Amino acid sequence: MSTSGIPEPEKPSKRFGKWFSEKKIALVTTTVLLLGTGAGYYYWQHHQVNEAAVVTYRNYVVKRGNVSEKISALGTLKPIRTQEIKAKADGTILQVLVKETDLVQANQTILTMDNSSSQAQVASRESGLAQARYDLKKALDGPEPEEITKAEATVRQDEISYQRNLASLKRIQALYESGAETKDNLEKAQVDVDTSEQKLLSSRADLETVRKGTKPEEIEVLKAKVKEAEANLKSAMSDYSGTEISVPFSGRVLAMNVEAGEFAPQEMVMATVADLSIIQGSFYVKEIDIAKVKLGMNAQITVDALGGKVFTGKVTRVGQNPKTIDNIVNYEVLVDIDNTDGELRSGMTMSADIVLNQKADALTVPLDAVVTQDGKEGVYVPSDGPQPRFVPVKTGIRTDTDVEVMEGIHEGDRILIENKQRKTTTTNTSSTKNNQNSQNKNSNNPLGGPPMGGPPPGM
Repeated sequence: MSTSGIPEPEKPSKRFGKWFSEKKIALVTTTVLLLGTGAGYYYWQHHQVNEAAVVTYRNYVVKRGNVSEKISALGTLKPIRTQEIKAKADGTILQVLVKETDLVQANQTILTMDNSSSQAQVASRESGLAQARYDLKKALDGPEPEEITKAEATVRQDEISYQRNLASLKRIQALYESGAETKDNLEKAQVDVDTSEQKLLSSRADLETVRKGTKPEEIEVLKAKVKEAEANLKSAMSDYSGTEISVPFSGRVLAMNVEAGEFAPQEMVMATVADLSIIQGSFYVKEIDIAKVKLGMNAQITVDALGGKVFTGKVTRVGQNPKTIDNIVNYEVLVDIDNTDGELRSGMTMSADIVLNQKADALTVPLDAVVTQDGKEGVYVPSDGPQPRFVPVKTGIRTDTDVEVMEGIHEGDRILIENKQRKTTTTNTSSTKNNQNSQNKNSNNPLGGPPMGGPPPGM
C-alpha cells in the first residue's frame, strides 16, 4: 500500500503475460492458414479446366475402286526340285567338268571317276548269277540217270566200309576181352564204326533225294536266289556305269564338293543341282485363315532384294502338317513362280499376298467410316441439325484400309468420318464481374486473400 492511503493498481502477474502471448501466436497462425486457403480457392476458381470432348468429323466423297481381300505372310524362296549327286562306289575323281552356278542339261556328265573296283565287283556278281541259274535249271530238269547211278554206287561203297569197320570192331572187342588188345584201339575202332555208319545214312538219304527230285518249295527258294543275284548284278553294273556321273534333269549346279584327284567314298555327296526354272515360295499361314486358302489361288510375291519387284504365282500345296510359331498353329503353303528369266534365287526372302476375294469398280469407303449402331452397320451423313445422321449400309469385302458398300449409299454421296483424336476446351468458371467483386471484398486484406472471419466466397 502507498503512504497516501490510496490503493495502487495491481501489476499484471507473469502468468497472465504468458497466457496473453500464447493467445496472440494462435491468432496469427489461424489468420495465416485462413488467408492461404482463401488464396488457393481463389486461384482454383479462376483457372479451372473443362476437359469436355469436342467431336469433329472430316468429309469424304463416296467413290468407286478396286477392292480385294487377301492374306499376307513372309517366307523364303526355294527350288522346285533339288538333287544330291552321290558316289555309287568308292573311287578317285578323274575329271570335274562343271563348276558351281553352271547350267546343265538332263543326262549331262558333270564328272568322271576311276572304275577299277567297280569292274571287279561286276565280275563277281556275274559269277554268282550264273551259279544260281544253274542250280535252278538242275532242280527243274530232275535227276539224270548218271546221277542216280553215281548215288547208288556211293551207297554201296559206304555199306562196304561200314561192314568192314564193324567186323574190325568185333575182332578188337574179342581181343580186348582176352587181354590181347588195348582200350585205345578198341575206342578207335568204335569211332570208325560210328563215322562210317553216319556216312552210310547220309548217302542213302542223298540217293532217295535224287530219285524223288527237288521239292516244289525248294525250287521256289532257288528261283528267289536267281532274282537276288540278278539284282546284285544290276546294282554292280550301275556302280560301274556311275564312273561317269551325270545329272537327272536340267538345272543349275548349286554346289560342287570334290576336285580332280580326290578320293570319294561310296554315298559321298559330290555335287548338288537344282531346277530353278520354277521356284517355290514357302510361307506359313495361321490356322484361323488356312481354310480360306485353296489350290490354284493367285498370289503376289514381292522380293525386296530385287527392289520390291512383284511376281505372280499360284498356290500348289496347302500343308496338312501343323507347325507352332509363337504359340500359334500354322500350316505351310507353297506357291509356284515362273523363273524363266532366272532373277529369283534360292534362299531369298519374300512377302506373299494371297488374293481371297476381289472386285473391280466397287463402291468403297474408308474402314473407319463404317460404325455400328444398335447392332447395325452404317455411316454418318450430314443433317440439318447439329448432329450427323446415321444411315444403315450393307458391306461386302473388307481390306486393311477400305470396305465395299453394297447398299445404303451411292457414288458421289458425302459422308462424315469421325476423327479419332478429340479436342478439349479450357474455360474460366468465374465471370469478370465476380473477379471485380472478389477484389472489392478483399481490398481491406493486405495479403489479398478472402476477408478474415468467414469462408471464401461461394463456399
